Amino acid sequence: MILPAPLHRLGVDRRGTTMVELAFVAGVTVLTTFGILNLGMMLWAQNALQSTAALAARCAAIGSATLCPNVKTYAVNLANSWTIPGMISANDVTVTQVASCNTANGSFKQVTISTAFWANMLPPPFHNQTLSASACYPTL
Repeated sequence: MILPAPLHRLGVDRRGTTMVELAFVAGVTVLTTFGILNLGMMLWAQNALQSTAALAARCAAIGSATLCPNVKTYAVNLANSWTIPGMISANDVTVTQVASCNTANGSFKQVTISTAFWANMLPPPFHNQTLSASACYPTL
């Protein structure tokens, strides 16, 4: 069967194939890149929250009225200087007295920080992620 001239030329015309290949590859590459960046930001924020919880637990255990009069405010200010400002508030910080920490018994101050800041930033199935960090420090 002989095709009409316009359809025959379409079959042998190779112009635009690079653009079609680019469309397939670029879509996957852009999504992968943004996924890696979001995961990196979450891990960075988790590390900052863990460091903040450790320093806030130490501050609470020492009980210095001049260095750390309010542990929650201290934790929020510290987290805001290391992470995205407004990522945590005083309501996200919990300070408790516990009797054991990491299999050690005694008197410990424990600070727990939880935030749902990333809940709406990631696409499904990674959305609704809550970052949480907890640390304890022995009291005197």
